[in-house]
Amino acid sequence: MIRIIVDSTCDIPEKLKERFQIAVLPLSVIIDEKTYRDNIEITLDDVYDAMRAGHHPGTAQISWADTENLFSAIAAEGDDFIYLTFSAAMSGTYDFARLVREEVQLKYPSRRMALIDSRGGSLGTGLIAIQLGLMNEKGVSFDEMVSQCQWMTNHVKYAFTIDDIKCALRGGRLLTKTMGDIGSAFKIKPLMDVKNGRISLDKIVRGTKHSFVAIANTVADYAALFDDQIIGVTHADDLEKAVAITDLLKERLPKATFLCERIGSVLGSHLGIGGVGVFCMDQRPYRYYPL
Repeated sequence: MIRIIVDSTCDIPEKLKERFQIAVLPLSVIIDEKTYRDNIEITLDDVYDAMRAGHHPGTAQISWADTENLFSAIAAEGDDFIYLTFSAAMSGTYDFARLVREEVQLKYPSRRMALIDSRGGSLGTGLIAIQLGLMNEKGVSFDEMVSQCQWMTNHVKYAFTIDDIKCALRGGRLLTKTMGDIGSAFKIKPLMDVKNGRISLDKIVRGTKHSFVAIANTVADYAALFDDQIIGVTHADDLEKAVAITDLLKERLPKATFLCERIGSVLGSHLGIGGVGVFCMDQRPYRYYPL
């Protein structure tokens, strides 16, 4: 049997996690200097409630114990696994997991253990994990699943904006202080994507409605040659915005299937309340299955 592993930066509907038996390694959320294992010792509601109360959560990568225990348990059952990690350019999770795998591989040399850098996160990673689950159901070989997974990591496209510019400023990576001041005063919205595994500022627009139209148009361009795919929409605890942008997308891509999820605790902590993102592929993979 082939098992699929993701970590808690991957957003995917719970029913699909259960259907595909996807295992999830927790990263950690830090609030008031106390560390909680994501979705085990703290819930997503707890994290968003803390943010609304003025807390600024920090985050930390997967633990050695959790990773070793999961890898070993799967190998001991006689199964192989594919672990689709959070972007290696934004986190040490991939390199950390590689060290754990080397140790576990010594104990189970006959087991196949693939680690793949998703080059992103959220439902962008989730779209790939869903395809892995569907391929697994169809009996696709381990080697082909790995090959297709690696291909998809280079063809998932991201388009998102944030509502909390101060949150981006605290991170110090997306916006300058001047841009933050201007954005707050004139309601400028940054439109962002992910390039080479890192969050990148694409352009700025004025106002929420204009930002949603810009995102919808961008995604429609990305998906123009593959308009009947599964498209992911995520939101940082603001379902109304996710519904609004999904409606715009449905007008442009009527053949697509849409999934909507809240952004998880780790990424939500960095993006802030009110962010919304869309994820799609720019080409049809050699193997692609609808839900």
